[in-house]
Amino acid sequence: MQQTITRYLERICRILILLLLLLVPLIYPLQIRDQWMAQLEAFFIQHNLSQFWAEQLVPFLYLGYAPLTLKGSIASVIIISLVVCYFLLKILQRNEPRRTGVRHWILFIFLVYGLISLRYITPTFHYSLRTCTNVMLFALFFLIVSDMAKTRKFVMQAVGILFFTAFCLGVVALLQHLELSRSFLHEFPNVRNRMGSLIGHNTGLSCFLMPSFFVAIALFLVTKRPWHKIALGIFLALLIAVFLTAQSKGVWLVLFFVTPVYLYHLTRVAQVRLPIRTILISTVIILLLILSQVISSRYNPFKSQEAPILTRLSHFNPAVIKKGTRFRILVCSMPLISQSPIWGHGIGSFQYVYPKAQGAYLTEHHETLLWPTPKRTLRAHNDYIQIAIELGIVGLLLVLIGLYYYLKFGWTVLECSSDPRERGIQCGIFIALAATILHAFLDFPMHIAPIALQFAFLFGIWISGDRIWRRAPEAHQIASPSQSAPDTSHAPAPNGTRIPRLGHVGLLAFALILIGVSPLANHFILINYVTDIYRARAEGYVQNFLTVPDATQEHKFYWLRRAEKLIREAMSRDRLNGYLSFSGGEIAYMIGSTFAKTLNDPSIGNDPDGVNFYKAKAHLYLNRGIDRLEASLREIRFHAVFYLLGLSYYELSKLSPDDDYLRQAKENLQTAIWYSPAYTPALDRLAEIYIKQRVPNPMLIRSLQRKIAKYDPEFYEDRYVGKAFRELYNGQYEKAVETFQSLIHITPERQDLYLHLATTYLFMNRIPEAEQIFREQKRLRPNSTEVDSQLVTLYLKKRDFQSAYEYTRRVLERAEDGNDYYEVIEALCLERLGQITEAQQKLTTIMEKAKAKPVYLYNLGYILVEFFNDPERGINFLEQRVALPVPTNPKAHQMIAEYYLKQGNLEKAEHYNKLLLQAFPGFKAAKKLQDEIQQRRATTPSEQEE
Repeated sequence: MQQTITRYLERICRILILLLLLLVPLIYPLQIRDQWMAQLEAFFIQHNLSQFWAEQLVPFLYLGYAPLTLKGSIASVIIISLVVCYFLLKILQRNEPRRTGVRHWILFIFLVYGLISLRYITPTFHYSLRTCTNVMLFALFFLIVSDMAKTRKFVMQAVGILFFTAFCLGVVALLQHLELSRSFLHEFPNVRNRMGSLIGHNTGLSCFLMPSFFVAIALFLVTKRPWHKIALGIFLALLIAVFLTAQSKGVWLVLFFVTPVYLYHLTRVAQVRLPIRTILISTVIILLLILSQVISSRYNPFKSQEAPILTRLSHFNPAVIKKGTRFRILVCSMPLISQSPIWGHGIGSFQYVYPKAQGAYLTEHHETLLWPTPKRTLRAHNDYIQIAIELGIVGLLLVLIGLYYYLKFGWTVLECSSDPRERGIQCGIFIALAATILHAFLDFPMHIAPIALQFAFLFGIWISGDRIWRRAPEAHQIASPSQSAPDTSHAPAPNGTRIPRLGHVGLLAFALILIGVSPLANHFILINYVTDIYRARAEGYVQNFLTVPDATQEHKFYWLRRAEKLIREAMSRDRLNGYLSFSGGEIAYMIGSTFAKTLNDPSIGNDPDGVNFYKAKAHLYLNRGIDRLEASLREIRFHAVFYLLGLSYYELSKLSPDDDYLRQAKENLQTAIWYSPAYTPALDRLAEIYIKQRVPNPMLIRSLQRKIAKYDPEFYEDRYVGKAFRELYNGQYEKAVETFQSLIHITPERQDLYLHLATTYLFMNRIPEAEQIFREQKRLRPNSTEVDSQLVTLYLKKRDFQSAYEYTRRVLERAEDGNDYYEVIEALCLERLGQITEAQQKLTTIMEKAKAKPVYLYNLGYILVEFFNDPERGINFLEQRVALPVPTNPKAHQMIAEYYLKQGNLEKAEHYNKLLLQAFPGFKAAKKLQDEIQQRRATTPSEQEE
């Protein structure tokens, strides 16, 4: 009976290990068709299970959570199951000779040191506890793999599973690259995130594929079977294609330097040949794959238009590297190591201590070339630096000594192996481990569950090779009673009975269910995954609130209260999770600010009870948000926490004018900027507060706005430059002048702003000021088409048609495909200069083009009215343009309405102005024009009164 149970447990342990290698990399939520989801939803609603459907099933069926959280949780549960089964197995084998555990003394010391760091050093207990737990679970997995009895067959089964998972990930990655996965996978906007979504990122995907790549090379060179070679060749070509398209610079570097060394190593250690034919075919395939990423053609779907490979290769230069994440973290982290060089800051504490170090460094080094980030930095992008920061030199030395000791221990087995095929596999495992170890200098592969599992498994196989590859008796066999024992893992059970397959599955399912429903799994291992589902659902409601600004107040409050309810449920399950407190504080701030904005509603303002109610609610939620945000600082500390604290205090200062609220608002916003100088929301809001306070020091405001322009040019264009253009577009010329002048003070190096300012002066008929700017720009940029085009407008305003014609010719000569606007100006200038025949020919051509391109009609009308003082003729063209069903510039309607208003034809003026308001409801000039029409009607006697 005991032998039967032992066999069950041995096989279950093997199945669990293989299950880990297969399931964790591949598990991922699929995109289910909308019609199927609708049918499922109808079924659950029909059976009164709508709440269960909405809160439990939908997050699993859609991409409502981070896949890495799911992978880590599943890995933890299966490892715990494996530990329980293996512990029972060792109890039943207590009478058998035991293997020595001396080889693991370094690992034991490292784990004990991690526990000491958790108890006495770390400032962030919750994150450190989770980190320590994950490290211990993966260490236990490594110990079990290295200690358990293994056969060559089991190792080859595991290698086959690694190849299968790599093949699946590679195929899916290429489908994502070709945008053919939308029917079953969620889409990501970034090409590199999209390709590596099953693992988390393009770098994680490439790093996971590296071990399979190196082992496959070894098998390809040592196998003698043609079909095996063909299959392995196709597999290797797939992996190379993924390496190229995923565009991980760190993996490229590792492959570039390690692969030639590995091939040389195989020829010397495994004694394999590299046939010239194989080398030539491989080189041709690699060149073709590279060309597929370079050649632009509609017949080549493999080239990425979003991220061309040549652009990615250009990033291997000092200027780009200095602005990169890794270099910034490396430089800013050095003071952390010097602050606590021996013991470090505590296991799992990097995300807590780094933001402050980054803020201090960037504050002390104003002229640094480093490029700060508006994102939260969770990891060091270098596992060794992160270990040095968290566990100090002691922890780093333990890791490095352990790696060296284990690699050397396995090397002695490789030297004693005689079978070329087995030596090739061992060489592949060694280089796979070495490549991952090297890649850890450039990224954080050991923080990704699938990569860490694969690494731990291969390392366990590597150091226990003396019990896998050596055959007894051998001269070099290491003496051990257990090593000489025959492998009985596949022998029949006593009395001739065999363990049924159904029994394997049943016992495995029972073990997984037992662990899965245990208090340990539910209240600690799985709690991070469960709370992540709640948080993801809450973020969905928050996204509805943010992306639908015109929604009714009822809908806004519904979304936010649903989000708050979900976060409260998550917080009740995981009270130490600082990020949940942060999310709760963010939602509470949104509810409070929404209550505060409701006070601006005229219907509320006339109701004293309503005002008091909404003000009290705003106070309640804003203070609740502040409490949650301050609580989150015990576990997390980064710029967004202080930003939301600043916003909350600022809203309170508007509800109850208090200098203390305003002071705390500014202090927290300044702290957010201190932590991350590139955090645009904090920069913009602090500048807004200073402007409203009329701070006497304008340089303080401009310094904030300069940072926005430097670190977030897209936001600067939309928020600041866009504001000036919107004012210009709406005819608010005085405001536009002020805004452009302010922008010139912020970014004086931008010459285009001077031209826009001069153009605004032209619209205001301030010709001398515009001319002065244009002449200065012409001196600075004598060959600029942009300056020449603005000079055309200047000379048209001055009625200097000869000069306008000359500059128009310069613009058209540089325009490859012509320019509809300047073609019209050219024809009309020729007409004014007396060259009637040539002008008429060009106008005839323009009218022909107008049939396919109606913008010519608008240009004719606009230019005749604005510059040639020919309104009757110009209005005729504009009326032809607005009569077409294709929408046009609102200026066309405006000019027609203004013309008829001057003529006293109020009916037509109002008709065209109504068309303008229908097409462009927010056009301010139309509203002003409507007021003028109403005033004219009021002052003009009606026909009946006359």
